[in-house]
Amino acid sequence: MPLRTRILEEGMPGDILFVQGDFGATCAMARWASSRGLVPVYATTKRRAIEKVEGDRVTTTRVFEHVRFRVYETIE
Repeated sequence: MPLRTRILEEGMPGDILFVQGDFGATCAMARWASSRGLVPVYATTKRRAIEKVEGDRVTTTRVFEHVRFRVYETIE
């Protein structure tokens, strides 16, 4: 079943839809969802890099922490 068909069958106006991924597809899906009364959102993160030095070796660990969901703004 195509994704949009399933969303229309199971979603109701005001429902929140998490939309994230390929830039072009994400923009199209957020616009489509918004036009049908859904609330498209995306996740924002806090990113940190932690470096550990041991002699001549450096190990970098990247930490991504969820901050919040944001609603896509509509552009008219």
